[in-house]
Amino acid sequence: MKSLINKLVREWAWRVNNGMPDPKDRSHLDILADVFRSMKYSEQFISEYISQLSEVDDETVIKYKDEDGKDAEMLAKTARTMPMDHPAKKAWDVEKEKEATGSDKKEPEAGQVSFDRTAGTEKQPVKDKVIISGKDKTLKKGNPSETQEFKRDMEPDDDEFNERNKPYSIPTPPEPYKLPEGLSDNTKFPKRYLKALERMMNTTVTDETKKWKHFSDIEGGAGQISAQAGELMTMMGASMSDEDFELLMSSLEAHEKEQISNNPNLKKEGTRIVTKSWIKSARNTRKVILDRIKQQYGEGSEVIGTSWDAKEEVEAMGLTDYEKNKGFSTDMYVKVKTADGEELLDEVSLKKDKNVNFLNSGAKTMVEEWDPEMKGSKIDPTVYAKNERERLAKGAKDILSPEVQEKLKVNIEKAEKGGGSRGGSKAILTAIKAEAAAGNEKAKQYLEEDDRIHREMQNEAIEQLNTNEKMRDGLIKEIKTEFPLKAVSEGEETMAIGDMSLDKKTMERIFGTSDFDSLKENLTVKRSEKGEPYLAYAIEGEKEVKVSTIVIRQDGRGYGGSSIKFEMKLHPELAKNLKQATQEVYS
Repeated sequence: MKSLINKLVREWAWRVNNGMPDPKDRSHLDILADVFRSMKYSEQFISEYISQLSEVDDETVIKYKDEDGKDAEMLAKTARTMPMDHPAKKAWDVEKEKEATGSDKKEPEAGQVSFDRTAGTEKQPVKDKVIISGKDKTLKKGNPSETQEFKRDMEPDDDEFNERNKPYSIPTPPEPYKLPEGLSDNTKFPKRYLKALERMMNTTVTDETKKWKHFSDIEGGAGQISAQAGELMTMMGASMSDEDFELLMSSLEAHEKEQISNNPNLKKEGTRIVTKSWIKSARNTRKVILDRIKQQYGEGSEVIGTSWDAKEEVEAMGLTDYEKNKGFSTDMYVKVKTADGEELLDEVSLKKDKNVNFLNSGAKTMVEEWDPEMKGSKIDPTVYAKNERERLAKGAKDILSPEVQEKLKVNIEKAEKGGGSRGGSKAILTAIKAEAAAGNEKAKQYLEEDDRIHREMQNEAIEQLNTNEKMRDGLIKEIKTEFPLKAVSEGEETMAIGDMSLDKKTMERIFGTSDFDSLKENLTVKRSEKGEPYLAYAIEGEKEVKVSTIVIRQDGRGYGGSSIKFEMKLHPELAKNLKQATQEVYS
């Protein structure tokens, strides 16, 4: 039991910013709860234990106003037993919160900020808190690199990892990649990520290695491993000197060239984790982030720390209550120190390049979440799939020879009932297409009719997006998940999209406003001269801004069943406008 307690205390101390756990610090208690979870304790036990730590001493006098508004007192041990709506119980709850947080300061109203982080604005009077989008972005002062979290070594060690990675390591020659000599050991980011990058450089992409947990036992991201490598290079680079960053990037580029030269089968993108395209992206995004920070925070400002989007790291940067106050879709955090000593958190969402998704969803979301009243309509994927398979069965009986029908008998029978497998439906469609290619007019007519019905479904979906308020609201909500326009407009985040910066300043340059409500109200779905749908920001009498392309299509055209894709990507015109705005604002 003693050794278990010692282990718990050591782990708790390791995770808190200063290495000194404080039971009266709410953020420290949250960390302790995570430690218990890692040791497989039940949520009930954790809740009760944490509650006990933050209890008010039973002999504490609780002061409150009674029902008549008169001053009254009650011992804590009695107050805590009162009904929830009793003023003494409410006062006890307040006292308990003060015990847990170590503070009785009144929370500031939204808008009480110590620094307006929007590009190009003036410094505001110093207040107690930095509140942005209703979140407390106030930072504890201090150097993140001096925290235990930033000094923490990689887990597992090299010997264990090398054994784990044997089946997936890139063949020699060249010899495994090693970090270049001369690279500074005084990192402003968690130093273990240099080791992570080294390991990634020496590893091929497989089902096993495409997950972060292959490289580290310390919790990390959940995205594609190459994208994670790109994020790490950008995050580390943002706090590196130009000399160190160039030394690192040049060594990666040279080693990649050697790997491909000696292993031509690894030239294809997706066979290796750290590739030329991701190295290029890291160079571009680092530059655009630092250019913006220099202008946004003024001369004399400096980056004193960067972290990945991980709870312990961000809290080591000085942010409290990560879950409550983190950015909407932030991938990396930058701690900036201004010329007058103010320490601020800059949050960045990272995108590799202009080929970025606004949305990657499906029509199923449209009818089940956005507007359930659309169930059973033309855009309901379940209805569409059932009708399509029934058409396939009828087409097969009308078009195909008895011999072919006999071979496809089971598939046709299932399709006739609106069911069957994707492969079975594809087999029927393939046979009909073969007949059309051979000149069968009925087969040609079938395919033409199928195209007409498909276009009808697309047109109906577009019409609903334009006229149905529930659909519009659902669309905006989904866009915010993939593309945080609201977070950017409120100054909570910026987006680095390759060599472009989407922030309040560039938004105003492109749209004439950074107000999200204005943007939302003026978004509409239109069609190009070629009939291709796109999302536009349009105000009568002003030039429209094309925002994103829209693709609504069946996955497995003509046979794919109930999977209808709904995809939106950054429109080429918006990418062009954003690049120009970035150059004009930050050149």
